Amino acid sequence: MALCLLLCSACGAEEIALRPDAPVLPADFASIEPALVDDRTEPNIQRFADPYAIENRYDVPSSMFSRRSGVDYGTLDSDVAYYSEIAGDNKKVNVLLPAGYDETKVYPVMYVVHGFGGSHSDHVGQNTYLRRLYGNMLHEGLTVPMILVGVEMYTDKASEKGGKSREQLRYIYDKVIDEIRSDLMPFIEANYPVSTEREYTAVGGISEGGAKSLCIGFKWLDEFGWIGSFAPDPAEILRIIFIWPSARMMRGT
Repeated sequence: MALCLLLCSACGAEEIALRPDAPVLPADFASIEPALVDDRTEPNIQRFADPYAIENRYDVPSSMFSRRSGVDYGTLDSDVAYYSEIAGDNKKVNVLLPAGYDETKVYPVMYVVHGFGGSHSDHVGQNTYLRRLYGNMLHEGLTVPMILVGVEMYTDKASEKGGKSREQLRYIYDKVIDEIRSDLMPFIEANYPVSTEREYTAVGGISEGGAKSLCIGFKWLDEFGWIGSFAPDPAEILRIIFIWPSARMMRGT
């Protein structure tokens, strides 16, 4: 999807340069400790500069993230409730309908997953950067009309959310990997005119949501044709792949 591809440039997949003779590094290099090696006598060892001093280069102009007059930013269905079997409770989502929405048409769909400690309104909300970016892109013909779904990662009883530790929340968030397919997607498909074809279905997220998007997309490859993972935590991905399945087997779940 055009939006998913452009978001890669807008939200973290840009290149960064250290100096003319230095290698080009990914944007998430800023989260890595700088190398301490400074052996100028060894030509194969290169000392990197302070990553926090690196200048970012963005392909998307900042004006694309601003609200403009004369642009239709679509209609937002906020806090839409549905019952989640995996959560054992109701969950909420935000659904953004594109400008010119026509319920007789079938639209591509993109499920957007928030970061740690966030909510379904972080990216698909009243005046979020993603709503402005998508509205401006659609207005300029850079993408196609589609439906955006703001996913809530917290997948447990809402009344028990308070007081959860970070580690407890991580395992509760993990459940969205299955829940999005078993509970959310059927609800969206039953209530909105979205395509059920793989090539018209995308998932994307930032930070914790970026890691979850990779897990969702690769676990359900028959369902998702596009995956957008922005600044995902590599350690979190490894935890989901190796630790979470082992813990589930030990618990017998």
